[in-house]
Amino acid sequence: MKKTRFSIILASIILNINIFGAKLVYTDKKTKVSDYDVKENLVKYQKNEYRKGKIYYAITDNTTGYDNWKKEVGDEMPRTYLPENWEKIAKHSLKDQEGEDHTTLATKTFLETTGFDAGQVINYGAENEWNMLEGIFSYSTSTPYYSQYLLTDNAWYFGNVINETLLNNYMPRLVTTNTDDRNLLVLAVPNAQKKENNSNAEVLLNDATAKFPLYSDEVAKLFRSQRIMVDAANCFVYGKKDVTNSVLLNESYKGGKISDFSEKCTMSQTDDEVSADALYARSNTIVALGNIYSKTEEENKFGTSFATPRTAGYAALILNKFKGLTYHQIKEILLTTAYRERDRLDNQMGWGIVDIRKALNGPTNLNAGLIEENKFYTGMYDKIFNKKSNDIYFWAEPETDWVWTNDIDSGLSDKPSGTSTYVMALDKDDNSKTGRVTIQNYLSSEENFYKETSKYVPGLRKAGKHKLTITGDLLYGGETQVLEGTLKLTGNIPDSTIVVYEGATLELCGNANKVVLAGGKIEACPSAKYTLVNEDREDTEVNKKKVIDIPKLFYFTQSNKIETNNFQDYDKYNKFLNKHYHHIKSNYNFGKMPKDEFFAGKNQVYAHDYSYKLTGKWDFIDTYEFYKYMKGIIPFSKKNVCN
Repeated sequence: MKKTRFSIILASIILNINIFGAKLVYTDKKTKVSDYDVKENLVKYQKNEYRKGKIYYAITDNTTGYDNWKKEVGDEMPRTYLPENWEKIAKHSLKDQEGEDHTTLATKTFLETTGFDAGQVINYGAENEWNMLEGIFSYSTSTPYYSQYLLTDNAWYFGNVINETLLNNYMPRLVTTNTDDRNLLVLAVPNAQKKENNSNAEVLLNDATAKFPLYSDEVAKLFRSQRIMVDAANCFVYGKKDVTNSVLLNESYKGGKISDFSEKCTMSQTDDEVSADALYARSNTIVALGNIYSKTEEENKFGTSFATPRTAGYAALILNKFKGLTYHQIKEILLTTAYRERDRLDNQMGWGIVDIRKALNGPTNLNAGLIEENKFYTGMYDKIFNKKSNDIYFWAEPETDWVWTNDIDSGLSDKPSGTSTYVMALDKDDNSKTGRVTIQNYLSSEENFYKETSKYVPGLRKAGKHKLTITGDLLYGGETQVLEGTLKLTGNIPDSTIVVYEGATLELCGNANKVVLAGGKIEACPSAKYTLVNEDREDTEVNKKKVIDIPKLFYFTQSNKIETNNFQDYDKYNKFLNKHYHHIKSNYNFGKMPKDEFFAGKNQVYAHDYSYKLTGKWDFIDTYEFYKYMKGIIPFSKKNVCN
């Protein structure tokens, strides 16, 4: 009896002696990709590792004027940034607008939201992707909704190819060779527009809705990765679409004359207006308060122009509180912490209404669809993917000690199905030209946003020497890996296995399912309950220069001039298209493209791997075969063609 008891005690002691080891290793060697959807020929290695520079907070509405600044703000005006060659590359002429205080009010909204002074902000007067500084950019110039004529049988539709239709939306990750996560672009959804000529339109056609049915899933993910689209909620004008949100309504406000909040807010429309809902932009759209008080006009001004810098201000607050977050991670926190009545991407409101108080307490949801978008940024691929499993990780590398207080779950739980049909304004100049357009409430490119369909199991990786403390419960199913430094957990961890690597420390005061010591150590509170094991693990290898890219072919400008730097073989490619490709009909019945459209006369190249499934006609079995052909890797062959 005594011998048996002694053996049990000894076994317990040995169990807590760590004989295994695994480390976080940064490597320069080229490693295979782990995601089976990514082709090896899409893996690039940047020559130089990206190093953070000075952060800018930029406000732009394509003007350089700050009328009524002293009366509205009273401080020195922000500096205006103009690239030296702006005359050559600017999309629009710069102008000082006399009697216009739009830029003033947009900047004022940002400053009131953050508490910053004007010296911390710049006016990015010549907005252009090729000259983008590092930082958070608020664009109060609305992205216009696009013409119906993008989607006609005058356009080519095929494969993983990016063309100029993506280039007019401020996307430096797409149009330059830069693959670093150095910008967060916060863009205004167009305001609702007054109905013209007795229009029966319910909603405006937006860019994403026009194009997403034609993109491959990967192109769609890249398209939305760098951006937050912002719609506006109006708490002082009441229309037919009501939303309720205590956080929005009770938000502290510095504008004066706005003290009493109603129980209801409306979206940016009244009964005689056509709204601009999220629709297919729902996966990167959020709603924020769109009101700002104008001292000059002594009235409340409203619009997405002010909701956008308010959201950019929230992003700046998160960036400053949690130093070390990437720009994309700031986006992830803002979107997932938003208030929404149903836990799904909404056609009208996207992720819901921004909840800054919750966002400043850290993440509430590790969403695989958002985390996956990090693969398009240099150095992030190995950080988010696991070679041997379907886990995908939120990479937490604090530059100061962080404290997160929210419970943290994973994925959206209420996956929609079916379709929604809208009377949609189809012409960008006349909203009386309408059609009934049916959209899918769920796209295949959105599968990883939802628990039900996600192919990834989200988890958390803690790196860096600084301490991360999480006081809420960890409710996700993927692993929690302590790679470096200290992770302190005071909540309960019912499902996630915690793995502590060599040189790292877990401070555990809650109850955990399982703790694996892979060279690290645990410091547990007396009340903590957990199962402790030693286990051999592989090193986690991270190549900071590794990035996933998508082929970029067929670049044109809106003036129909070929961008020769990106496109050297237009004649060859166009000849090939005319010989081997036929026009694939759009599933939208929008009619013929008029001659005066700037797209007329050019074969427009759209991207969607699944177009052939809609039409039954497709030339290449694999869209990557086309890419290989164009690069001279393989000759064109009839065996690559299906009828």
